[in-house]
Amino acid sequence: MGWQRKKKIHADIAERGYFQWNLIRSLAFGERDWIVLCTVWFLMSETRDFLTVTGFCAVLMGVFFLGPVFGMFIHLMTKFLYFRRKAAGKLPQTPEGLRRITWAANAICAPVIILLSWFAFDLFYQSVDSIVSGTAAAARDFVPQ
Repeated sequence: MGWQRKKKIHADIAERGYFQWNLIRSLAFGERDWIVLCTVWFLMSETRDFLTVTGFCAVLMGVFFLGPVFGMFIHLMTKFLYFRRKAAGKLPQTPEGLRRITWAANAICAPVIILLSWFAFDLFYQSVDSIVSGTAAAARDFVPQ
């Protein structure tokens, strides 16, 4: 096995390791973004409260459903930027350069994530609130015979 072949194998292993690290990081960032944005949406609203069953369920629905979607969106954007730079022959040679690619992907995805989280937060909160208030109203109206 020649030194060029070994160099290619090492480069492939490094690239795969970067993408695995990036996937884990992106998923964590997707969850973090959802929680931070939920906090902002709760603070901006005068009628919605986190310390209710509705508020807690709305946040959990986002953590389980939208956090991973946001994370995959960030991961795919990072892969797009990475392969675009790779095709141009301008790959960073340091871990800091690779981190800059992931931060650039976060910056590109941020407006979409903010917009989607606003609509999803409203949808989740209203959905859970209609279920909780409907159940409470049905329990109040129930009169045992």
